[in-house]
Amino acid sequence: METSKPFLFVPVSSTGKVKSKKTRKAIQQHVMLDCAATRQRNIATKASIEISGGSNHDQERRRNNFDSTKQSKLSDGRQPKSIIDFSIGLGGGRMNPFAQYPIAIDTKALRLIDYIHTSPDPALTPFRDTWLPLAMTDPALFYEVLANVAYIGPGISRLHTDNVTALRYHGMSITSVNRRLEDPILGVSDGTIGTHSRGDIDSYNLHLQGLLDIIKRKGGVHTIDHNKLLRLMLANIDITTACFQGIRPSFPLPTSLLLHTSYDPPCSFPVAGLSASWPTVFPQNFALGEIFGDLSTVIMTINSESKKRLIWQDAQFARIWVEPLVYRLHDCKREIPSRSVTNSTDELNWIVVEQGCIIGALLLLSQVRRQFNNFATTSRSVKLFFTGHLTDTFRILLEDHAAFWNSLKTLLIWTCILAAMEVGPQHDSTFLMIIRNTAYDLGLSEWNEIVVMTSNLLWVGEVQDQGCNLVGQRMNMDDFAVGSTDDISGNLPTVYSA
Repeated sequence: METSKPFLFVPVSSTGKVKSKKTRKAIQQHVMLDCAATRQRNIATKASIEISGGSNHDQERRRNNFDSTKQSKLSDGRQPKSIIDFSIGLGGGRMNPFAQYPIAIDTKALRLIDYIHTSPDPALTPFRDTWLPLAMTDPALFYEVLANVAYIGPGISRLHTDNVTALRYHGMSITSVNRRLEDPILGVSDGTIGTHSRGDIDSYNLHLQGLLDIIKRKGGVHTIDHNKLLRLMLANIDITTACFQGIRPSFPLPTSLLLHTSYDPPCSFPVAGLSASWPTVFPQNFALGEIFGDLSTVIMTINSESKKRLIWQDAQFARIWVEPLVYRLHDCKREIPSRSVTNSTDELNWIVVEQGCIIGALLLLSQVRRQFNNFATTSRSVKLFFTGHLTDTFRILLEDHAAFWNSLKTLLIWTCILAAMEVGPQHDSTFLMIIRNTAYDLGLSEWNEIVVMTSNLLWVGEVQDQGCNLVGQRMNMDDFAVGSTDDISGNLPTVYSA
């Protein structure tokens, strides 16, 4: 039976730190009595467990069996699914044991967090670098991160969606969001917006209306500009959805956040103002004029630096200067109203012109982007998947609004050449016929004359020249009947879908 520890009486004459070394030593010895007694009890308990577990010979035999089994698994040519053994306790510097998590952490959650930091699976890189730091302040988003990690964790097939752990954390995330939406402050927090912005395109579309309501209650999308990571992630999923579905993005592009990036280009940019005349080309849409001015600057830079071959190896140039132009052009896309909706023919004419210019610029940029090293591996099928919406929309513009193109024949030929280069020889007969008829109206009888005229517009010779020559080889000027662009709609077959 344990005896109670005696009291230690220390006489003091004033408050504050004890000055006597003898007294301080006595206090330390008195405090350490409990630690010494606890250590002795742990040693005795461990010894009794080893005695009851069997002899040393049995323990050694079990250890040898475990080592041989583990060695056989590693030597049979199969790679383990994780670089960690989940039978090993946490620690060893793999994760921060004092991290402040937004939820109550149990052992299973700690295992998943540890797996995020230690697994070599590339699918976990976005969670480790982006989503987990963002979720450290929000319970719902943290639950959603754990659900995704549990779904792609070791021993779980990604083809099966009946993962109990993942579904449990997903349900807890939904519960947290529903409970928070009732709160006027937490319901519009950055974490709630981040929870609605994650996932694939189908999940984003499912929660889009709720996300729009949350941001409207918060005061607008500009109220999250202070959180650069969240704002760019929202723009990324929004633009991706718009590109896949061929629709206008739901939120404006955070242009200021994209441009505020420290970057030293490997080339000298043209002086600002050389393309200042573009806003006068689009008097009805000043923003589109600025975009084409920036596009003209980038095209001039690429043309002047492409001979050195350094520009195509600079992925930062593509991300900082080329990609924002794609986003901004998508942001300027407008629905073309029917003739019964608008009473102004001039307004409808300008909308058709703007959309035709946007389509031509996007086709041009899609070819330029693939020239950079980080886009060089894009397959033909993926290319057509993204640009199929553009060529389909362009065909519809030609079918429904053919008369508006009579005053824009140069632009029409430029866009048709880019579209013919993009769709390939199997589907370019429509565009070749329009090029032939429009060139006849302009008095052009040679392919070189057409190339000279279109290359005076936005054109990257190193990128477009080869494709343009292939289009010229496929189009024999004498093979087409002489016609006029007035009958464009009659020459169009069924709309091609990539």
